[in-house]
Amino acid sequence: MNRKTLMLSVAMILGGSMAWAQIDPQALADDYFQQGYTRVEITVGPGDVKVEAVNGATQVEVVYVRATGAVISRESGPASL
Repeated sequence: MNRKTLMLSVAMILGGSMAWAQIDPQALADDYFQQGYTRVEITVGPGDVKVEAVNGATQVEVVYVRATGAVISRESGPASL
C-alpha cells in the first residue's frame, strides 16, 4: 500500500494496570489509514488516546477513553498545512 505521508508518534505513560489498556494504538492508526487518511498522529495518555488525522483538506481530532475505546470528543475542520 502506498502512503504519501506517515506520521505516527506514540507517547505512552504507563503505570500499574494502565499498561494493559484495551485500545491498541497501532490498530487504531491502521484503521484510520484504511479509511483513507494520509497522516495520522496518535498520543497515548494515562486515561485517553488522542488521534489527529488528515484526509485531503479535512483534519479530525478524536479522543477515546483508553480502557474502553469510547469516544470522548470529536472535532473536524480544515487541515492546516
